[in-house]
Amino acid sequence: MRKKRSEMFTSLEVLHWLDEDGNPVADVEDRFNSRYVYYNHSLGESFACKDTIAETGVGIFSLQDVLTLGFTTEEYNAMMRYFFENNREECISSEEELNELMQPNCGTGLRR
Repeated sequence: MRKKRSEMFTSLEVLHWLDEDGNPVADVEDRFNSRYVYYNHSLGESFACKDTIAETGVGIFSLQDVLTLGFTTEEYNAMMRYFFENNREECISSEEELNELMQPNCGTGLRR
């Protein structure tokens, strides 16, 4: 029987970032273009993610995953709001875009 999408994502848990050599690290300079490791509870195995957050956005993560990756709840909320206000077609994909989005009275016109 095929799993529901929500069940698939709840079985995944972000563990930590990877540095350029593939070693586990707590923090990275560029959270959008660095790789991370997740644990698949269904399979009982850990995997290095092939895609970066710049490619996937943060919508695939749980709040706990986002916090593990060093984002604040305010950053996550702003990124998700931007994603939905742009018809789920654009996501924040760099630290610079996120910094701009977090400025007071920014609005959502980052790429217009």
